[in-house]
Amino acid sequence: MIEKAKESDIAAVLRAGIALFQQGRQADAEALLTDARRRHPGDFNLLHMLGIMLVQGRDPARGVALIETALEQRKDFAPAYNNLGNGYRRLQKHEAAIAAYDRAIALRPDFVEAFNNRGNTLAVLGRATDALEDFETAIRLNPRMPEAHNNRAVALLKLQRAEAALAATDEALRLQPDFAEAFVSRAEALLARGEADKALDSAERAIQLKPGLAEAHTCRANALLALGRAEEAVAGYDKAIGLSPSLASAHSNRGNALHELGRLFEARDSYDAAIRIQPDFAEAFNNRGRLLKDLEGPQAALESYDRAIALAPDYAAAHSNRGNMLLMLGKPEMALAAHDAALAAQPGNFRAHNNRGNALLDLKRVDEALESYARAIGLAPDYAEGHWNRGIALLLQGKLEEGWPEYEFRHRCLGFAMPQNVYSADRLWTGEQDLAGKTLLIHCEQGMGDTIQFCRYARVARSRGAQVLLAPHKGLGHLLAGLGDDITIIDGAAAAHAYDYHVPLLNMPHACGTRLENIPSHDAYLFAEPERVACWRGKIGQEGLKIGICWQGNPASPSDIGRSFPVRMFEKISGMPGVRLISLQKGPGLEQLDDLPHGMAVERPPAPFDEGPDAFLDTAAVMANLDMVISSDTAMAHLAGALGRPAIVALKYVPDWRWLLDRRDTPWYPGMRLVRQKVHGDWASVFAQIESQLRIMLRER
Repeated sequence: MIEKAKESDIAAVLRAGIALFQQGRQADAEALLTDARRRHPGDFNLLHMLGIMLVQGRDPARGVALIETALEQRKDFAPAYNNLGNGYRRLQKHEAAIAAYDRAIALRPDFVEAFNNRGNTLAVLGRATDALEDFETAIRLNPRMPEAHNNRAVALLKLQRAEAALAATDEALRLQPDFAEAFVSRAEALLARGEADKALDSAERAIQLKPGLAEAHTCRANALLALGRAEEAVAGYDKAIGLSPSLASAHSNRGNALHELGRLFEARDSYDAAIRIQPDFAEAFNNRGRLLKDLEGPQAALESYDRAIALAPDYAAAHSNRGNMLLMLGKPEMALAAHDAALAAQPGNFRAHNNRGNALLDLKRVDEALESYARAIGLAPDYAEGHWNRGIALLLQGKLEEGWPEYEFRHRCLGFAMPQNVYSADRLWTGEQDLAGKTLLIHCEQGMGDTIQFCRYARVARSRGAQVLLAPHKGLGHLLAGLGDDITIIDGAAAAHAYDYHVPLLNMPHACGTRLENIPSHDAYLFAEPERVACWRGKIGQEGLKIGICWQGNPASPSDIGRSFPVRMFEKISGMPGVRLISLQKGPGLEQLDDLPHGMAVERPPAPFDEGPDAFLDTAAVMANLDMVISSDTAMAHLAGALGRPAIVALKYVPDWRWLLDRRDTPWYPGMRLVRQKVHGDWASVFAQIESQLRIMLRER
């Protein structure tokens, strides 16, 4: 009777404690059970229940200790192992949590909650495939469990299976129409499908159902960010953080919004806050890597991606981002291996297929690169970057007719979109409309070198009867005036000019049906001003073999990776009898002239040299007085070609598409010679070839 009274007393205390806990009176519940435990120190149920309350409440470490003590009495009690796993999850001891769930499942193979909880823990560790398997097991055991359907959706999203994820959220909401967390997952699935406006609606529905759900505010901010409303997104993340200061995802995504706003140091602080809260937050390290690429360079970014992968070995996006950094660091073989690792983890990752194609292209394995781009496009038919890169590979092979249409997908990529408030889509010239008597506005894009190379198409349009308006980069107007009086050069305020059709400059080759055999090439189509040429002739003089040199492109441009070389590569040429090296370099790279090898001489044109608002006018006049130009792949090379000056261009192993593959000449500039690396980074062999050609020239003088 005494033992039964004791059990009845403990049961009553447990019922009262649970009731208090469910009412939100956590401290009262803990006090009640703690007092009862003093009177019954070895009771399993008191130890276990008090442990659960502490795990879910203010002291998960003490809660774990109590559950472990309880399990010493009942080593076969599966629910206690499940609750122990929950405690370890609260303490972010995820491997220990998985071990506890494993034990619970071993004791009870149909333990639905343990499968669901283990799946959530695996997801945190980046093991999305394993997590998905657990959620699907839970659903098989209990098809009417909305939490498992929702968790399955989250795992599917990690695996980039947005359609299946959306279906899973629909099932969760069918089972529980007011399930706010499922509306959050539905919003994330819609975001993954590119439907940010619908995602915003779903996130706002979640907030209506549960205004204090920080994850819903985070998701709403994600949708705002996808809609280009970054400032509002930051405010949304701030709201989420106010509701739940320890919500690491809100801090990390806030960093993404600040990164987009160019507030780089604040973004880094947000990523660091996310990592402090959750040291094993692989996604935050991945996001931080993207920021560090812009803030500190590819090496710092690489280290952050490595940390993400150490935490989540199957994190496909981090592997692929790591590969991109390795490619930027001139390590294409290692980059290829990184993208292969991404695809081993996630075969359907279309971005990884695209990035793998970029690594293969840099290795001059062009046909394989095209296969990778095709796989990316097959998985995501509207993936603009995949089409654009495929176009670049085709153009590099000289397959212009196939390449031009794909190259135009660049206008769907970030940074290339044509502003519709300026350029009307229904007046885009595609080559099919008759230009006779029509006004065609050609607006320039990309770099100055591109404008110098392709401005020749203004004359092609004029030959078709168009009145041509050409809107070049600021500062190029006077140089491009050499195209002829019948080409009207206008400033960038194109909206102020009336036109019948418009076209981006680099669309012109496609619109004009350009193939290798009909490239509109001329010995010269731009011209230096005669008075300026005469002025610079007096400054430079006539002595020696005068060679203009340029060695450095814009280091801030991704296209500069591997194409520039140090000025000291000209050292042996400088020592050739009768050779004068004259710098045409501007901006970055000029500082190298202050630290030349002993005995090396490079002349600098005296000031003023292209000072003022107009670009390249003095450079063009100087080039007219030179015997030769030797340049890296920069605007200087294109200027020399457009002026019809003798030029040698030193090219990296796989150059920009316009230089094609393996040719010593170029159909774009008659008379220009190309000297190419035979292996990655080998400028020594390039300059050995150039030196040999110059010796022949010197003997023939």
